[in-house]
Amino acid sequence: MKEKIATYLFPLLFIIFSFILPKNEAHPMILPMLGILIWVVGWWITDVIPIGITSLLPIILFPLTGIASSKLIAGFYINEIIFLFMGGFIMALALEKWDVHKRIALKALILFGKSPTKIIIGFMLICAFLSMWISNTATTLLMLPIAMSVNSHLKEIYGKDKLKKFHIALFLGIAYACSIGGIATLIGTPPNLVFTKIFSDTFPMHSEVSFSKWFFFSFPISFVMLLLAMIVLIKLFVPKLPKKKTNKDFFENAYKKLGKITFEQKVVLILFVLFAVLLIFRSDIEFGKIIIPGWERILTYPELISDAMIALLVVSFLYVIPTKKDKKQKLMDWKTTVGIPWEILFLFGGGFALANGFQLSGLLDWLSIQMQVLQGFPTFLMLLMISLFMTFITEFTSNTASTQALLPVVAALAISLNIHPLLVMLPLTISASLAFMFPVATPPNAIVFSTKQFKMKSMLIPGFILNLLGTLVVSLITYYWGSLLFDFGF
Repeated sequence: MKEKIATYLFPLLFIIFSFILPKNEAHPMILPMLGILIWVVGWWITDVIPIGITSLLPIILFPLTGIASSKLIAGFYINEIIFLFMGGFIMALALEKWDVHKRIALKALILFGKSPTKIIIGFMLICAFLSMWISNTATTLLMLPIAMSVNSHLKEIYGKDKLKKFHIALFLGIAYACSIGGIATLIGTPPNLVFTKIFSDTFPMHSEVSFSKWFFFSFPISFVMLLLAMIVLIKLFVPKLPKKKTNKDFFENAYKKLGKITFEQKVVLILFVLFAVLLIFRSDIEFGKIIIPGWERILTYPELISDAMIALLVVSFLYVIPTKKDKKQKLMDWKTTVGIPWEILFLFGGGFALANGFQLSGLLDWLSIQMQVLQGFPTFLMLLMISLFMTFITEFTSNTASTQALLPVVAALAISLNIHPLLVMLPLTISASLAFMFPVATPPNAIVFSTKQFKMKSMLIPGFILNLLGTLVVSLITYYWGSLLFDFGF
């Protein structure tokens, strides 16, 4: 019933806003733009049709309402951010194809898996690291079978009754760490890439937020939040147990089943490390007056280099280097490549189209005027409110869709208050990935909840605590650390 209502309600609202309500003479395209926004975001949230198809609606609706031509709008669906994310997907598929991700996970667990508390810490560290480079959804799916085995193993050692709620900490730890790790890099989670494109389109006069700048800004947030999540989950769910150690052979046997590391795994791992290093150190890294020069300086035309180019350059080697067993077979093939989640790429494109629609329709200018009421509002308190609002609204909506819808609004706020746009856009973007209370908040939350290892009420208390802590951490680090990296001017 809800799906039927959503199917017809949002198109009806689009018609009312676009063709029935009286238009603002100074900005006649504002209401049609709002109508398009309501329809697209409404269907994204309710998921009445595949999100990839919903994301194509702007190509149809912008010309119908007179905002822009389909030729112009279609161009927003193919850009360097899309290609950067595509490169990240291909690298993730290569890691999965050759089981490199399993080696990384099990090797780390051999080091950490000596007690329930250390196992929680180990799982969360591994999930956070992997989610920096491959989809946090894929990382969650990867770690769940390992977590199931570990949970069964611990029950044999301590007994089911003594473990009590340990499994809740284990599975929630996976979900939370995957979301937290994803914020540390531009390719870690979709909202980060949405931010990059919307920021560059809205404020072309500002220098780009490169992969390295994003990493050095967001990694402290990721580190602090991961530490806090560990503390909260261990305090709430991990019982104090007798000093017994897990079977040392448990993880080692699982690792041995993978066999000796192969030529293909070595090459993929080398390319993966190269992928990360080249992206992080491409452009200059600035810490106030301290500057670490980027490697692009040695090139003749450094201004033409981009993160997307680097990502595609590295992953292209996967299609060139042959396997050891069969010289005709390459490390990657097209059959594996089609596993890229294309609907997510379309989702990006739809978000970029909506963001540009804010400008083309005049909605961005109108919002900036309305927000002048916030002139003189304390900056830090404003950051807290933005982070808090985004964190809790994401509990009930897609974090990517929410980011796409709200980034243009805070961009308008920055214009109105004459402040650096990153001051408000960064905390909004990162807060979109720091929602921990409900299954629908993020894909990792939904995946671990689907295992039926715990009830929804088990998420509420730790999730609420981490939501509040996340708001505070994001605001503090943005206000102080961000001002050093980006020179906010206060």
